[in-house]
Amino acid sequence: MVVKFFSCCCAVASGLPVGPEGPMIHLGGLVGAGLSQFRSTTLQCHLPFFTRFRNSEDRRNFISAGAAAGVASAFGAPVGGLLFAMEEVSSFWNMKLSWQTFFCCMVSTVTTDLFNSAFTGFQYMGDFGLFKSNKYILFQVTDGIAVNILAFLPTVVIGVLGGVFGALFNFTNLKITRLRRRIVTYTKHASLQKVLRIAEPLLVTVIMVSVSVMLPAAFPCSKFTCFFDGDTYSSTCTNHPSSPLHTEPTVQSYDCPEGIRVVVNGTTFTNGSFNQVATLLMVPGERAIQHLFSRNTHLEFDYSVLLTVLPIYFFLACWAAGMSIASGIVVPMLFIGGIYGRLVGLAIVSMFGVHTADSSPYWAWMDPGAFALIGAASFFGGVSRLTVSLTVIMMEITNDVQFLLPIMVAIMVAKWVGDFLTHPLYHALLEFKCIPFLDAEPVIVTDGQRVIALPV
Repeated sequence: MVVKFFSCCCAVASGLPVGPEGPMIHLGGLVGAGLSQFRSTTLQCHLPFFTRFRNSEDRRNFISAGAAAGVASAFGAPVGGLLFAMEEVSSFWNMKLSWQTFFCCMVSTVTTDLFNSAFTGFQYMGDFGLFKSNKYILFQVTDGIAVNILAFLPTVVIGVLGGVFGALFNFTNLKITRLRRRIVTYTKHASLQKVLRIAEPLLVTVIMVSVSVMLPAAFPCSKFTCFFDGDTYSSTCTNHPSSPLHTEPTVQSYDCPEGIRVVVNGTTFTNGSFNQVATLLMVPGERAIQHLFSRNTHLEFDYSVLLTVLPIYFFLACWAAGMSIASGIVVPMLFIGGIYGRLVGLAIVSMFGVHTADSSPYWAWMDPGAFALIGAASFFGGVSRLTVSLTVIMMEITNDVQFLLPIMVAIMVAKWVGDFLTHPLYHALLEFKCIPFLDAEPVIVTDGQRVIALPV
């Protein structure tokens, strides 16, 4: 547990295309398995406590509750953690286990939020017990948009893309995993195998850092949506203070001039510029996802930037998933889905123009940030094939209930398309590692007209 914890911290902090959610789930399962038994075969320690739980059923239930608590702590999503354990982790479920797991997720979320309320990093900031929305909700969407029935047409397209890209991600990841195992197997010396396992994350880190630092230099500086040059102010920036079309002030300048800012009629204009690629790659994954999900930022990212970052990050995320480090793939999945979802939204804006809530409320749904959210959910569903728990998790980490139905549609379409092409990633890895797994549907083997009874 200690090694996995520090490995996860170092992997996420290094800038690799990984996230902390997977190890959090695993750590929760380890805590559930260890504390419920109060014994350790490795440490040769057998304490005379909780002996009534030393059976396979109770141990399995505690592991399920621990995994659910890990999801609740990682996402700040207690209900999503419960549903994740029910949908993906547990092979057996009952009502008693439901409320026990729910209580476990509640305590886990409250504990996490208490520490997040008072600490930023390792520095005490005060306000202990004040659950701030910017810390409590991971990817909070502040500007709600009314959903139009026409939005379901591009939503279906995004769902299809999520299923296709999710199947491609699973296929590529399995190919890389098989190649990794083949190389390690052909290496006869145990010491050289350890060197290879250490060298691979170092190589991916060097590639990712090089791409993040050097790729932005290949793209020119971009003007802010609300820019001014002398006495000329941009006409693409709306002056309505309640819902202005803008560029986020937290974008990365890289080597671009920052300029100065002036306020005219409640709208902030600047003569500075920023780098779009650096805004996506030179920040933590969570912040990059927040940029993709941002509303009323129609012109913040161009086609060329999104189309360049997508394949590079996609391949590196496939490669990084499965290395000898403690890491998860939730953040990369949301990032990849957010990119192609924003591409679809940008294409709609290019065809039908920019519409905001103050100028044309009926067409305000054509926002690239809104479709980035739908794309993130579709790719998550295309890779994992989760449905109910994924929908609830997306609601809890964004607080965007208005887009509940489009997210549900995108997740279901992505699951149908993905199931037609490949297995879910988690189940495919179970088969690859030869871990015993009883499928929901029985396997029937026939010899002509006769059903063959396989040995158990």
